[in-house]
Amino acid sequence: MRGQVSIEYFFLSMFLIAVFIFLMAFSNEFQRIFNTASAIEANRAVAFGVAHAVNTVFTAANGTKASITIPSGYNITFQPRGIVATGGIGIGGSSATMTSNVTVNITNATATELTVVNLDGKVFVNG
Repeated sequence: MRGQVSIEYFFLSMFLIAVFIFLMAFSNEFQRIFNTASAIEANRAVAFGVAHAVNTVFTAANGTKASITIPSGYNITFQPRGIVATGGIGIGGSSATMTSNVTVNITNATATELTVVNLDGKVFVNG
């Protein structure tokens, strides 16, 4: 009888350890997914800010300028009808623009102040 109780406690202990290890593995995976989703959302927010400035300048008169500040560490590029901001994890977030006449001239990789200018219907993002 005493041996049976010891074996039952042994199996119960092994089961609890297995459940604990399983939960730890899932906890790390959930943390990785959460960090990736947070980074993508941050990239999307930066892209939205730049795209909003591009759209505002595009719909305004020729010669209109706007300035926008973005956090450091972002790479801003233009793809047809959209601004893409790529941050720390290398996955970009994007936001749509109303025009495909956008040129991104960011010469300083650490630029945080961007100037958006409308010149004859073509929008330039400089930094």
